[in-house]
Amino acid sequence: MRSGPEPTAPAGLPAGAGAAGMRRLPL
Repeated sequence: MRSGPEPTAPAGLPAGAGAAGMRRLPL
Protein backbone atom coordinates (compact mmCIF):
# COMPACT_ATOMS: atom_id res chain seq x y z
CA MET A 1 0.00 0.00 0.00
CA ARG A 2 1.09 3.57 -0.56
CA SER A 3 2.40 5.59 2.36
CA GLY A 4 -0.17 8.38 2.16
CA PRO A 5 -1.95 10.45 4.80
CA GLU A 6 -3.57 7.28 6.11
CA PRO A 7 -0.97 4.48 6.06
CA THR A 8 -3.22 2.34 8.24
CA ALA A 9 -5.95 1.98 5.63
CA PRO A 10 -8.56 -0.68 6.47
CA ALA A 11 -8.02 -4.00 4.68
CA GLY A 12 -10.29 -4.38 1.67
CA LEU A 13 -9.67 -0.96 0.20
CA PRO A 14 -7.61 -0.57 -2.98
CA ALA A 15 -3.95 0.46 -2.70
CA GLY A 16 -3.67 4.20 -2.20
CA ALA A 17 -7.10 4.49 -0.59
CA GLY A 18 -6.17 6.70 2.34
CA ALA A 19 -8.23 9.75 3.23
CA ALA A 20 -10.14 9.40 -0.04
CA GLY A 21 -11.16 5.86 0.90
CA MET A 22 -12.15 6.89 4.41
CA ARG A 23 -14.64 9.40 3.00
CA ARG A 24 -16.54 6.58 1.30
CA LEU A 25 -16.78 4.57 4.51
CA PRO A 26 -19.86 5.39 6.62
CA LEU A 27 -18.35 6.48 9.92
